[in-house]
Amino acid sequence: MKLRKQSLFSLALLVLLIVGIIGLTNPAGSVLTASQLKFIPKHYDLMNGADLEAQIQLTDENNVTLVDEIDPTSVRLEGSVPPTTTWIEYNQAGKPSRFHAVFAASAVTGVIWHIIQHMDIARPKPWVPIPLRLYVYGKLINGTLWEGSAILSLYNWAGGPPPPPP
Repeated sequence: MKLRKQSLFSLALLVLLIVGIIGLTNPAGSVLTASQLKFIPKHYDLMNGADLEAQIQLTDENNVTLVDEIDPTSVRLEGSVPPTTTWIEYNQAGKPSRFHAVFAASAVTGVIWHIIQHMDIARPKPWVPIPLRLYVYGKLINGTLWEGSAILSLYNWAGGPPPPPP
């Protein structure tokens, strides 16, 4: 009986140790949320797609900007589309204010059609834009995750995706 109590105690201690290690490696709230994410253009033409620019403002809990700490190689639109170009915008005081990421038109249009088909979004009246929330994810140089989302208005929806490029 004494051996069984020691085994249960050891097992409980091991479980607490594992839970503690997991908690230290991925603490709750470790994902930062962008204080602002804006897409340019705000209205996206599905049949004549253009490159999509994401303007990201990211600050910590002390309102210190973190855009200069974003790892450009980690940035992804909807978790899969890497940007073709990135840069940091500086304000008049010479401090970083926004991170810009430009995503290729063909990749953006493909992701949007995938979302539309996966979610089975029905086409309303042709002149009514469809609001669609898109997400941008990434990491800081120190490995901290961040995410942001914004609404993109879709229009010129002809009922189905265009044919794939040759």
